[in-house]
Amino acid sequence: MLPIHRPEPGPGPARSRPSLLALIAADPRAAGARHSPLAVGDRLTIDDGAQAPVMLLASGRAAIAMPTAGGVDVFLTDLLPGEIVGEGAALDAGPTTSIVTVESAGSAWVLTRAQFRRRAMDCPDFALAAMDAMCRRLERISLRLAEASTPSTRDRIHAELLRLADAPGRDAPGGDAPVVKCMVTHQAFAARAGTQREAVTKELSRLRRLGVIELSGRTLSIRNPDRLGPRGA
Repeated sequence: MLPIHRPEPGPGPARSRPSLLALIAADPRAAGARHSPLAVGDRLTIDDGAQAPVMLLASGRAAIAMPTAGGVDVFLTDLLPGEIVGEGAALDAGPTTSIVTVESAGSAWVLTRAQFRRRAMDCPDFALAAMDAMCRRLERISLRLAEASTPSTRDRIHAELLRLADAPGRDAPGGDAPVVKCMVTHQAFAARAGTQREAVTKELSRLRRLGVIELSGRTLSIRNPDRLGPRGA
């Protein structure tokens, strides 16, 4: 199996413009945004209806899924702080439906479609920052599609563990083991990895026996990240 290239973590190129989150938080009235708390388990349907909002995640973590004709919600990607959902429908990108489920409590800035379009037209920095946020999410979806081509369920489970631990704000301080502070259920994890819940339970139990991971409540620590992957555990 050909390895999937993952960019090395780092500060990245210096940004000469503010992020979308910084722009809205600095002056929410200019965009007409309202601040809304999010609790674990909250679900929001964003479709092509006139009342569907555009949501910018300020803190926490959510999962984005797409419903299918068979009644199954297919996981697409995480929604991380500073990223938006619903912007496609706001820009008349066609009839689509996204299901957003909150997995880690936080908050979001919410705009109507008209407010989002108006602010994007009036403020070039806002429009460019929105494009940055969209591109980050699309890059993760592309990587997930590439990883889904691997025939190994174990590799997909390992990749998902590393992805959850790599999410912003999820690494332990001081250079300790990467930590997933709010581990999702095995059923939700299976949807992310494109497999069955039983396979996730079996593999996580195996990794615990090997000492690769450690679980304490909903906190998962990856004690040996190098053992996750095609040549690992």
